[in-house]
Amino acid sequence: MSDQDSGAEPEPDTDAAAAGSDPDSDFGILLGLAYQSMVAELNAHLTAAGYDGIRPSFGLVFRILLARDLTGPADVTATRLAAKLGVTMQGAAKLAGEMERSGYLEKHPDPSDARGKVLRLSARGREAVAEARRFHQLFENRLAQRYGSEAVAAMRAVLTSMARDNFAGTERNLRQL
Repeated sequence: MSDQDSGAEPEPDTDAAAAGSDPDSDFGILLGLAYQSMVAELNAHLTAAGYDGIRPSFGLVFRILLARDLTGPADVTATRLAAKLGVTMQGAAKLAGEMERSGYLEKHPDPSDARGKVLRLSARGREAVAEARRFHQLFENRLAQRYGSEAVAAMRAVLTSMARDNFAGTERNLRQL
């Protein structure tokens, strides 16, 4: 029976422990650096494709509004966006305003509150999301070419399990790193 099956903590990998003298070798740091590298490539790709002015925080809003479009829960207002992002109402309103001025978001009257606005992706916002998805597929394909498809599939499986296990039964709120 493996340590994972028994519920016991696995023994630390001595090679990984030896690498601990380099602060950049900490597993969490490596995950963060890999993520930052991917985001930098994504932003360059989107800019080259004509989707300029996208800030890192826009990506979080794209995901929240896209989830609303796919699952159809209650409309997303600035108040709801603030709660999902873990920021103030003023911060969410400012972010929504920037996205609207950049053409990625539209504000519509809130049928349940005459003073409120419902936030939705614009056609340009949906196109930017589609382009980002194309990039993600290309990025994963490049990783597979460089490191092997089995290694990338294993990495995807681990990351998927981590995300599911850590957020099982709870709502995931995305936060900018």
